[in-house]
Amino acid sequence: MRYVPDPAGCWSPASAGLQAPHTSPFACPGTIAIRARLRHAEHGEIRRLIAQANAQATKLIEEARDAAARVQEQETQKAIAAAENVIAKAREAAAQDHARMLTELKREVGRLVVQTTATVTGKILTPEDHRRLTEETAKVAAT
Repeated sequence: MRYVPDPAGCWSPASAGLQAPHTSPFACPGTIAIRARLRHAEHGEIRRLIAQANAQATKLIEEARDAAARVQEQETQKAIAAAENVIAKAREAAAQDHARMLTELKREVGRLVVQTTATVTGKILTPEDHRRLTEETAKVAAT
């Protein structure tokens, strides 16, 4: 087969012309220049893709941070609400216990007044006496 120089400086087959030297088609100057441009283009594309990936990664990280901050704020608000609920229930329970203890105290004081009066006077008190002494004790205790 016969080869002739092509415009890029490489040898190409032809029906007439010089015999091609023993070189690879990849070694001809035109091919080398094309491969260099391709590598340069590939490196530029790779750099562009890496920059794009970095930008997307940075955006994702920022979105994750924002989401984490929102979740933290929501959980903090839930914890505050739960703590306020516990405190309100504790106050309610304390108020109920206080009212119950005051009722028991008044009842016990009334019983002791009736018992002391019966012992001091030496008389058996009627149910009307019990009621009157209990009411008077409650009035005194309320002031």
